[in-house]
Amino acid sequence: MNNVSFSGNVAYGKPTMQVGTYSNYTSEKAVDGIIPKKDTEQIQYCAHPAAPSGQKAWFYVDLEDVHRIINVTIFNALHFGSR
Repeated sequence: MNNVSFSGNVAYGKPTMQVGTYSNYTSEKAVDGIIPKKDTEQIQYCAHPAAPSGQKAWFYVDLEDVHRIINVTIFNALHFGSR
């Protein structure tokens, strides 16, 4: 039986995938631990999927083990201009 982790960021550094990539905003940037500060030029540290026309955008993290997930936090880049 697998041990269950109750603390920490279990997604940190884990393998990721997303449908397409907008510019250089690759999926692994979503789990690298860098959280951009509001109203700065640090948006280059974000992931940004690019779905083909008519498809839904998606993002995936392989946690590589079974975990009991209590909370999921997603940071959105809405505060960066027109995004």
